[in-house]
Amino acid sequence: MQRKSWIATAKQSLQASLTPVPHELNELDWKLALSSDGERIAEHLSAFANHPGGGCLAFGIEPTGKVVGINAQDASGIVGRLGSIGRDALEPPQRIDHA
Repeated sequence: MQRKSWIATAKQSLQASLTPVPHELNELDWKLALSSDGERIAEHLSAFANHPGGGCLAFGIEPTGKVVGINAQDASGIVGRLGSIGRDALEPPQRIDHA
C-alpha cells in the first residue's frame, strides 16, 4: 500500500495547531461536523485549492480545539459530500483526498 505523502504534513500541522495554545492555521481548519451550506463548503475548498500546498479540514474538533472525534459513518458521509462538491461545484474540478 502506497503511503499518502501529505498525511505526515497534515498530522504535524494538526499537532502544531492544538498545542501549546489551540489555534487554527491558514492551511488547516477544524470542523466539528460538515456544514449543510454547500456553497460555503465550495468556497472553503476553493480557498484551499488556491493556497500554496493546499489545505486540510480536520473533523471532530470543537472551535476551542478540543478533540471529540467522529464515527466511521459520519466520516464516510463527509468524504462523499466533499468529493461531490469538489467535482461538481468547483471549476476546474478538484480531487479531494482523505485519511
